Amino acid sequence: MKIRTEATFEAVRGEVLSGSLPLIDVRAPVEFARGAIPGAINLPLLCDAARHQLGLCYKIEGQKAASQLGVELFAQKVEQYTTTLSALAGERKRIALHCWR
Repeated sequence: MKIRTEATFEAVRGEVLSGSLPLIDVRAPVEFARGAIPGAINLPLLCDAARHQLGLCYKIEGQKAASQLGVELFAQKVEQYTTTLSALAGERKRIALHCWR
C-alpha cells in the first residue's frame, strides 16, 4: 500500500463526505464510542485494555517506555491490520486515517 500525504485537507474532506474515500478512525473503541466523525470506520490500533496498559506505562515509566510498549503491542497485529486496511481501501487503494491525538 502506497502512503500518500500530499492531498489537501479540502480534497480529502470532499472525498470522505461523498463516501468515495473510507475514513478509518484508529482510536481505541472506548474513544470512538465517546464520539466519532459520522461514517468513520473504527479500526483501532490498540484495544481498550492495551490502551489502558499503555497509559499506565506512560504515567509510571514515561514517554520512551510507553512508545516502546506501543510498538510491541501493535507489532503483534500489524499483518492482520494491514490486510484489513487493504480490504477497506478496495480497488481505489486509498483510505484516510484519523486519530484525534
